[in-house]
Amino acid sequence: MKNILRLCLLLSFVVVLTVPTQAQRGLGIKFGSDFNYFFRADEQPLVDGWWSHLVFGPYYQAYFEDGGGQAGINILYKGNTGSGFPNFPVIQRDLTSDTTQNIGLTGIEFDFKAGPRFGILNPKIGLLVSYWFKRDGFLEPGFTDQLNNVNVQFPIGLTIEGPTGYGSVGFGVFYEVGLSNVIRDPDPNGLQDFNGSRVRAVNVELHVLFAGGKQERRRLEPDMPPPPPLED
Repeated sequence: MKNILRLCLLLSFVVVLTVPTQAQRGLGIKFGSDFNYFFRADEQPLVDGWWSHLVFGPYYQAYFEDGGGQAGINILYKGNTGSGFPNFPVIQRDLTSDTTQNIGLTGIEFDFKAGPRFGILNPKIGLLVSYWFKRDGFLEPGFTDQLNNVNVQFPIGLTIEGPTGYGSVGFGVFYEVGLSNVIRDPDPNGLQDFNGSRVRAVNVELHVLFAGGKQERRRLEPDMPPPPPLED
């Protein structure tokens, strides 16, 4: 994991030094991965190792000279080892020495982020709301606790965008803080606050934007001179 983060920082530094300050707005597509773990997993019957799943989907971006935002829909997927579609190396893996961990996940995610703009640098915060159709292998063997289908996270991070002939390409890194419980509250009407652990993740993504217009501040047209008076 440390090597992955170092590589991300190195790529960011190279892009900053070599890409001119320009970006676009329009429709795009992203391809990346979430590297996840369960916060305080040792206090819950949840597996204690890191794991990764694919993040893939379209988005719309509207950025101007001083900032803007983007909204999109992501497909989340990791097959159980030995079943389902083949997993890609690194981005869909159980990243642990525990050979019993075998997580499978299928979900859909609403992704909204916004923030200021500093040249090609776009720091962002936002909200991620996902619905898990499948979440297999989250629990330690022998446990049957009920799991929530909805997951809410708060992302904070940075994207870097550089121009192309058709729009722009970019790279982003985010830390995602879980806001909702993984394990369902067995007594939702109780007075005691329930802690069912939460997902925390490091997101790494590549995105390609097909421009609908330059990433600039909107400017009003100069006032037009009044028409000449009509002759009698």
